[in-house]
Amino acid sequence: MLFVEAALGVAKPLPAALAVAGELVASFVAEALVLLAEALKSRQLWRPAIEALKASVALHDRGTAKEALEKLQAEHGHDRDKSVLEY
Repeated sequence: MLFVEAALGVAKPLPAALAVAGELVASFVAEALVLLAEALKSRQLWRPAIEALKASVALHDRGTAKEALEKLQAEHGHDRDKSVLEY
């Protein structure tokens, strides 16, 4: 019976621990997407870089990623005729 009580005691904080773990994973993936965007920008692959930053912001809305996305969209979100591309 002691084993069941111990298991029940552990089960209560488990959802909170899983939520924290999920947030950490999302944060790490979002940071990896920012790094991917930087690599894509260095190769002048603007659209994939914008998409990577969009995904990063969707996962973990950080100010730095959002600012980088807005800057990249402002600089490279237009074609030669200055008409807006759908990114």
